[in-house]
Order: sequence, then structure tokens, then C-alpha cells
Amino acid sequence: MAFLYLFLQQRLYAYEILGAAVVLAVTSGMVGLLTLGLWGRDLLYRLFHWVQATVNRVTARLGRPISLPKGWADEHAAEFVQAAQAVATHPRKLIRTLSAALTGHLVNLACFYTLTLAFHEPVALGVLVAGYAMSITFRIASITPQGAGVAEGVTALVYASLGVPQTQAMAITLAFRGLFIWVPMFVGFVLVHRVGSFEGRARSESERGETQ
Repeated sequence: MAFLYLFLQQRLYAYEILGAAVVLAVTSGMVGLLTLGLWGRDLLYRLFHWVQATVNRVTARLGRPISLPKGWADEHAAEFVQAAQAVATHPRKLIRTLSAALTGHLVNLACFYTLTLAFHEPVALGVLVAGYAMSITFRIASITPQGAGVAEGVTALVYASLGVPQTQAMAITLAFRGLFIWVPMFVGFVLVHRVGSFEGRARSESERGETQ
């Protein structure tokens, strides 16, 4: 929907297409691995073993220690097999999961629109979806964690190109990213130390380091 709207508005630029291509490639790769997990397990295991051997060969030539330990390929291939079986054997749960994900996006869109009202710049549905889609796209396609710096800039740029004043476009984008990414991340960082499994894992790693 977002790319169709941007195309019809003649505001579809190369960087947006490139970001979408990266997301499409990542998604296609994941779908391909899950497909192999269902109908090509032997090929999936051979693929992961090839990746492990290639990475270790390259790191060895660079004089670095082996980065992928023994058993890495089997472990990760098995995880994709299990995930593929879970999807295939529980279609209703898959539908509920997809419905929950879609509901989450709708809530985020409502939040985005509320922020446009708060900054006195209400936008049309097409503009709203286009900006939000670019925010999600470059959160995935960016090399920075959660698209920090990149997603904000691109989203504000998209809104500005669609008629939203630059100041309001940046303010709306930063406010949304703050509510959507940074506030939950800060709260999680504060609360994660209260999680028993985290404390146990940190303690075991500390003890293992001391014994070494």
C-alpha cells in the first residue's frame, strides 16, 4: 500500500526501493530456510554446514579464532526445522499470531495519527501509511540497531516529501520513535536485571570466567 501510494504521488525514490529490496531479500531468505525445513532437511543441513565451514575458513585465513563452534550448523538447522514444523502443524496458531501482528501495526498507526493531531498536522491515510511503512522498512534494512538515526531521518523525509512541514515531520517522527523504541528499551534495560533467568545466566558466566 505504501509503495503504491508513493508511486502514484511520484514520490518513490531510489533509497526507498533499495530499503524495500533489503527487507524483501531478508524475508525471502527466511521463508526459503523454513521451506527447506519442511521439504528439504538434508539440503538445509548441508547449507548450514557449508556456511559454517566457509566462515571458519575465512576467519582462519584472517588469523582470527574460529568464530562458529562445532555443532553450530546442526543446532541452527534443527531450529529452522522445528520452526517450520510448528508453522505447518499449527495453522490456527499461525493465523492468530499474524492477526496479533496486524493488530499491533494498526495500533502503531493509530498512535502515529494521534501524534500528527498533537502537532496540528493531521495527514491522509496514504501519507500516514507511507511514513509508517518507511519507518518499519529502515528499522530492518539499516545497519544501525533498530534503525537508530536512519529510520528517523527517512521517515521524516518521506512525510516532508508528501507535504508535511519539515519541523512537524521531524517532531512527529522523533516522538513516535521515542514511544515505540526508546522508552520500551529504557524500561526493559532497567527491569531486565530483575528477571531471574538473566541473573542466573550472568552469574554462571561470571563463575565460568573465574574458573578460567
